[in-house]
Amino acid sequence: MIELSTTKLNLEVGKATRDSLEVSWDVAPNSTSTDSRYLVCWAPTGWRHNERCANVTEHQETFTIHDLASCSWYNVSVSALDADGERLAFEIVQQFTDGENSQPPSMEQSLTIDIISNTMTVSHWSLVRNQTCVSSFTVCWKKTDGLNETCRESPAYDDITIKDLDFCTNYTITTYTSSIDGLDSANRTLYRSTGSGNVENVTLSSGPDSITVKWDPPTQGRECFSHFSIFHKNINDQEGEVEVKADVNEYVFTELEGCTQWYFVIRVISDEHVFSRSEGHLISTTANGRSYQYHHLNCFLWFTITLDRNTFVRTLYD
Repeated sequence: MIELSTTKLNLEVGKATRDSLEVSWDVAPNSTSTDSRYLVCWAPTGWRHNERCANVTEHQETFTIHDLASCSWYNVSVSALDADGERLAFEIVQQFTDGENSQPPSMEQSLTIDIISNTMTVSHWSLVRNQTCVSSFTVCWKKTDGLNETCRESPAYDDITIKDLDFCTNYTITTYTSSIDGLDSANRTLYRSTGSGNVENVTLSSGPDSITVKWDPPTQGRECFSHFSIFHKNINDQEGEVEVKADVNEYVFTELEGCTQWYFVIRVISDEHVFSRSEGHLISTTANGRSYQYHHLNCFLWFTITLDRNTFVRTLYD
């Protein structure tokens, strides 16, 4: 059998229209059996569970896929199969269906920008807006008081994540979208700030009806943090959130139900209301003062004793 890594089908898209893609490929090397065939599969990029496939005979080296959505990215793959259905070769390409619109995209409002701590993520949630066809988008960023600008382009189906920005820093962000023909929208300029680093050295301790949360403030980005936020939720879906002043590093939750697991997230909130990254912690209230962190769902154990075909179930509390 031919190794997949050394077999090339030279799969390519010959023609892309508003609702169809025509793909072509070479005959798989050493594939001489008249029983051999190809399997052509396609799906919107990022939506593999919507994949559809068609069998193509050995003598056919082109295939046209119809009834596709316009202005959309698709993954198209071709597998060369032998008479027993074993795969001889496999290749995949990505292609954008044409919107048949020669106008540049309008200034896009569908780009969302989220900043957590010092990481920025830009997403494009709509492929078609105002009858214009967007195939990609570009993000440029620089410090508001700086000169060096960096830009990055991404297909419309993907996100752009920018890590390791400076903490507590103002940035100027410029975005625009592009059509498959290279026509660009007008620029959109925004001003955003990064936040603080994470809390450190988080510890939790518990009693029968209380949980104490302690932490140290962030060592990075301390100059812009405003206060702390503690989100808490138990296995019974009771939840809440409290805000704690910046000069406090301990909080006690009281009047809690015993033998109940709680989930905590402690985050730093900046002056510009930017959240730090989330880090979850688990702990259970106790029945007799001993705490159960991270993995116990409750503080009792179940076991069975079988005697004379009768099963007795007892509950033991630690």
